Amino acid sequence: MTGKTREGTHVWPSPDPLDLLSDSQKRCLDLVAQGTRASKVIAQRLNLTAASVDTYLSKAAILLDAPNRQAAADAYIRLQRARAEMEENSELQSGSRFLPIAGRSKMNAIRAVAAVRWLSETPPIGGSRQSLDWVEKTFAIIRVAAVAFSVLAILVMLGAGGLYLLRML
Repeated sequence: MTGKTREGTHVWPSPDPLDLLSDSQKRCLDLVAQGTRASKVIAQRLNLTAASVDTYLSKAAILLDAPNRQAAADAYIRLQRARAEMEENSELQSGSRFLPIAGRSKMNAIRAVAAVRWLSETPPIGGSRQSLDWVEKTFAIIRVAAVAFSVLAILVMLGAGGLYLLRML
């Protein structure tokens, strides 16, 4: 299940990074992949402002873990091809629920990166007034609790390991 806020950023992890992108981000990435580099030209073709195009492309680059818009467009095209390839493979296997090993491990790695990125984002709670709905607030609180629990678990494991070493001496 995927989720998007009004700004187009994800609220909870998605099984596929392509699902994290808004339609506007996808259209902008398509044009960049076709060789259109100028924000003004992209804006004219999509009836947007150049600032909106810059925003869509910069957020897409962050979601796709790319350093710039061209790298984001390249990653977007690769992910589209991988998705099409996986769908084709699943159709060829005549209803089999098992994907090829290489495709499955690649998608698991992508899911893991998306989950880590989601957990490492700072929740927009506190500071200036926020316009989050109750679902977004709930997920932000869960994210903070998950990070706190992880830190606590690591500390407990380190303490238990230290005690074990002391007993061995």
